[in-house]
Amino acid sequence: MRGYIVALLSVFGMFIGFIFLLNIHIKSEGCKKVYCLFISLGVLSYILSFVYLVVYYNIFLEKGITILGWHNIFYLSYYILFIIGNLYLISKIKNYLISFKILLDILIITVLISTIIFKFYIESMTYGQNLSYFLVVILIFYTTASLGVLLHMLSIFFISDQIFPLKAVKILIIGLSLKLIVDSIYLYDHLTQNSINFDYLCLFWTLSLLLFILGIYKIETISFNDISMEQNSKRLIKNLVPYFVIIILLIIIFRRINNKDILIFGFAIVILLILIRQIIICIEDIRLYEKIDKYSKTDFLTGLYNRRYIDREIEEFLQKYKNTEKKASLLMVDIDHFKLINDTYGHDIGDRVLKEISNIMKESIRKNDILIRFGGEEFIFFLPDTDIKMAQIIGERLRSKIENHQFKCNKNKILVTISIGISEEKSIREKDDIYNMIVRADKALYEAKKSGRNCIFCKR
Repeated sequence: MRGYIVALLSVFGMFIGFIFLLNIHIKSEGCKKVYCLFISLGVLSYILSFVYLVVYYNIFLEKGITILGWHNIFYLSYYILFIIGNLYLISKIKNYLISFKILLDILIITVLISTIIFKFYIESMTYGQNLSYFLVVILIFYTTASLGVLLHMLSIFFISDQIFPLKAVKILIIGLSLKLIVDSIYLYDHLTQNSINFDYLCLFWTLSLLLFILGIYKIETISFNDISMEQNSKRLIKNLVPYFVIIILLIIIFRRINNKDILIFGFAIVILLILIRQIIICIEDIRLYEKIDKYSKTDFLTGLYNRRYIDREIEEFLQKYKNTEKKASLLMVDIDHFKLINDTYGHDIGDRVLKEISNIMKESIRKNDILIRFGGEEFIFFLPDTDIKMAQIIGERLRSKIENHQFKCNKNKILVTISIGISEEKSIREKDDIYNMIVRADKALYEAKKSGRNCIFCKR
């Protein structure tokens, strides 16, 4: 009787989760809508597999639990649809080489771990048993499919700050890991013919599916902005993964070879040295990439971020601040009559003035503020968690510092002043909020210049 109740509760919980997931698909747009469609169909296939195996085959027909059966078709569809959904996301990455590299990394790790699981787990449990070829294929499929889906999500974990919110990915990984564990227990129980309580497996299968659906729910947006710009630590780890896989396989193979001669030793040493060489090249590439990345988003004259920084880092910035519900302000600063300084004293002196003003600005910013040379003699201060009143205080302090600073040209003193336009945003939720702040600050700067320069003008 308890088995009936547990099975019905499990099916009911899974079905409610499916309806909830389908509702997410209907309300979503763009990539998320397509992704949720694949996941919804996959979850439906999983529920059909569960109903056939547990409700129909085990309870209604009273034939017990079996690995072989028509439910494998639905079970296979669940994994295939999930992987297709993830492949769809990976295909949306603008850099096709990176997409292909991610797929190869997933395939390499899946083959490695599946091989190890089959050799040391399935083979040991099935030793001495006369199993059909089809059953062996099903056993490999169960472990490889569960593992492959988990590795697909782990691959997104490495780039989750740019595709999925980190919180959502963590919940998805927990749900998929739980399912992998329960599937492994199910296989172990079937092959060793132990008496593990199947009711508990049903409950944990249901829990893993509901956790997975919760993770999908936590995905607010799916973004593919500049996936190639990764943190160097992540980039290094991902580049080294295939080499560690080869090392592990070499160790396993070497330990299982009975007749070891000089050729085998020589081959192993050569492969190991080649791998060490490739690892060194990877580290050197990361250092070179770091320099190129720094130069591409930094102004060579002042050392400040350049305009390209806004376009490249805006997604990471949004992930950090979009849920804070705090005001943000922006200062647009323009050096008054800078063309006259260049024409009167020369461009060398103009460059020196730019550097000195940049240094004053660097000293004036707080820890979380972002300072950008927007172009020519224009600069932007982005002030997170700052209302317009505090922005005015910061702007006035900066204006006063530059006005009172002694800029020298040989023995002559140059009077340099700045005009500042300030805008405010109640909360940052999307790209347009930041761009609108820049537009309003630019209009405020125009008003400051119109009012005689060397002053501040605010525009909410």
